Amino acid sequence: MVNLYPPLLLPFIITKSLNGRCFSSSSLLLNSATLKQNKKSSEDYLADPNKLIIIPIRKERSYIYYKHSEELLNKDSKILKFENYTLTKGATLWRKIKDSPNIINRRIVDFVDFFLNQISWTETSLRSIPGERYILKGLRKMDKKTGMHNTTAEYVKDITSNDKKSPMLPISVYYPNDQLTSKEVVRQAERLANEGLRYHFKYMWYCIIGIPLTFPLILIPIIPNVPGFYLTYRAYCNLKAYLGAKHLKAIIHDHNHVQSSARLEFQCFPAYSRLFKRGNTDNMRLDTDLKDKIINFLDIKEIDQDLTNVIKQESRIREKVTHK
Repeated sequence: MVNLYPPLLLPFIITKSLNGRCFSSSSLLLNSATLKQNKKSSEDYLADPNKLIIIPIRKERSYIYYKHSEELLNKDSKILKFENYTLTKGATLWRKIKDSPNIINRRIVDFVDFFLNQISWTETSLRSIPGERYILKGLRKMDKKTGMHNTTAEYVKDITSNDKKSPMLPISVYYPNDQLTSKEVVRQAERLANEGLRYHFKYMWYCIIGIPLTFPLILIPIIPNVPGFYLTYRAYCNLKAYLGAKHLKAIIHDHNHVQSSARLEFQCFPAYSRLFKRGNTDNMRLDTDLKDKIINFLDIKEIDQDLTNVIKQESRIREKVTHK
């Protein structure tokens, strides 16, 4: 029987993630003095290695995607290394179950996939935001006028310098300013973070408590312990979403470590705004055609399936409201 439980060291990861100091603190004082607008081209956007992308879904709700270069991940983190190892092992095991000719295994896989497709899109949004200890923060060089870097290599070089007097580079926020204001972006991000902190912390522990209850299934040699595997995976997902919410909350509200330059920079991106219909009053802003335009223009094909699930979930919500 294949061992399904290397992820059961998850409580250790949780303890280290929740109690450990962040690799680099990021704070933000959001007021009129810190919201800076810059007009950006597509080339500027693509060259930016660290950014938040705001995709309006419907009124008062947006999908927030944290896109960053892989070079900005804190590869010295032992937790990150262990996480990658565990995910690789888990993915290999799940592929074996999915490829199994056993009819029972196939039905179980279909059953699990059904539940995974019901997961709220807000969770996938939060999971895209790395925990603070996992991501490196850029430094603004004091001897440069702009403080920006043309390449990721220059960005990483400044990160690893020991110049502690250099203030941090702000995180760029790209959003369609014809559809949203910067204040609305902040309000929606705050709501997403607050809801995520409450929900995912609770359900993470529900999943962890439920894992030992599946141990008796290990004694059944015919089928793998899929419920245990599922609960372990869901505990991990809830942890990732919680850490993403915690990081997003820190970006917005951590006034205890405010630095004058540690702020969000709201970028004016006209080409992105033009993808949306002007004066669009439809509560459902994202559809399949617009989704395809966004992922191609912003080069975010990695979240194509996530945005497809967003559209399906929002369509179901609208249907329920219509039939009431």
